[in-house]
Amino acid sequence: ITVAHGNKTQILLATSSRQLILLSLQGTTIREESKINLDYEVACLDITPFGNEENSSFASVGIWTDISIRILSLSTLTEITREKLEVQTIPRSLLFAQFGQDSYLFCGLGDGHLLNFHFDRKTAKLSNKRQLILGSQPIYFTLFNSKGGLSIFASGNRPTVIHYS
Repeated sequence: ITVAHGNKTQILLATSSRQLILLSLQGTTIREESKINLDYEVACLDITPFGNEENSSFASVGIWTDISIRILSLSTLTEITREKLEVQTIPRSLLFAQFGQDSYLFCGLGDGHLLNFHFDRKTAKLSNKRQLILGSQPIYFTLFNSKGGLSIFASGNRPTVIHYS
């Protein structure tokens, strides 16, 4: 296992043999739901559910070789969207988040740049790409609640909190 992400009911694993494996958690039972082979090795992934949902419908997968993000239907692991990042550095962290009625995908790069996209949950398309420089070290995300609202801690050599009010 090279990278993994989970929520209350799902775990997505990437292996060094370029496999992506979805597991479901039901009580004390872990079951393999689906598995696919990828062309390239996975750098990062995320299956954070939106809002108050327990399960995620989507997976975001960052790819090493072609420096892209893939949006997959989580239940079948089929690719819906592929976004070339058009940068020189690989994605190191991904995070789905919902602020108000809008859904976003945040992407932390290995060089301290943060990309964020508006994410359309009906079409699984990414749009309105924005870039922010948060230093020169890789960025990793942690989601937390603060004062009744959702916030994101972006770690790196210049840590930042992203908050919606």
